[in-house]
Amino acid sequence: MLVLSGELDSITTPAEGAIVTRQWPGAHQVVVANSFHVTADADSDGCAVRILRAFVAMPTAASIAGSRSCAAAVPPVRATSTFRDRNADAPPARALAGSTTSRLRLSTVRTTAETIADLLDRWYQTAEVDGVGLRGGRWVSSGDGLVVFSLNRVRLVGDLAVSGTVVWDRYSHRVSFSVTTLATTGHGTTVRGSAASGRLSGTWDTRARGALATVSGSLGGRAVDSVLTAP
Repeated sequence: MLVLSGELDSITTPAEGAIVTRQWPGAHQVVVANSFHVTADADSDGCAVRILRAFVAMPTAASIAGSRSCAAAVPPVRATSTFRDRNADAPPARALAGSTTSRLRLSTVRTTAETIADLLDRWYQTAEVDGVGLRGGRWVSSGDGLVVFSLNRVRLVGDLAVSGTVVWDRYSHRVSFSVTTLATTGHGTTVRGSAASGRLSGTWDTRARGALATVSGSLGGRAVDSVLTAP
């Protein structure tokens, strides 16, 4: 018998998995790091599903031992550090050669990336296919393995609206986006002539440890070419 437990599962915990394992002679428990209630089903990390398939093909202790090494190496969960009220409070992205070094523009890069990441988290955790931004706007999505998001003035912070398209290839762990940003008041009214308004595109790896997001475009009439820690 094989017992797969997600390290962070709060519904059927690894401790409870261990209780079940002890009740079955010859049972083996594998705890999958940084994983939750569902491990092998729709496993985009490719670890728990590999262990399960190896065990089904040959249900022995040796098959588990030969495939379980990945269980400790599943990448950690990326957590949101804080939900900010204002775009200007976001730590700026790092400017590359030829890019503006304007603090507000580089803060806008980070806020835009975090706005997108918030939608990915909500889609994954709650199976939402549409909804509203934390502080305004709307979004819809389609697809499963390849998820396409359409954003309409989505606001994670009170004073920046993001619109456009985000594509998330869950099994290759890649996000790409092309969006417009628009400075707003706290009530969502457009602020004309702001350095935070413009167009941005970029990409990042959603699972690799220490991954960087690359973001470029134009904000307030100035070129942006930047990197930041992937949200």
